[in-house]
Amino acid sequence: HVVLMGGAVQHCDDSLLTAVFNEMYHRTYRERWQDCVVLVCTEEAVFRMQSFVHAHLSSEVKHLVHILQGSPLVKRDLDRCAVASASDVQIMSDTSSRNGLSPSEEGKQE
Repeated sequence: HVVLMGGAVQHCDDSLLTAVFNEMYHRTYRERWQDCVVLVCTEEAVFRMQSFVHAHLSSEVKHLVHILQGSPLVKRDLDRCAVASASDVQIMSDTSSRNGLSPSEEGKQE
């Protein structure tokens, strides 16, 4: 499985997530499709990601995406995501500055 986390995931950056999921679940690679665990910190972010998945992913892919609420700074939450056994962990920074922080400061949040 693959784990996605970080500010771009937390804020549900449509353009970045669309590109990531389009590549991850491209029909050419169908035999290599994996489950994807998305870790977000707030209940609001869970709802945003659920809406994104519902609106942007095909029905044959939706069941592969699992959204969990937690923090990447809490070991118990990383264990819930099974980070240790993941084939890939992607930390996506939010570079839109919508939160008023620089990219380096954003990485230190929460």
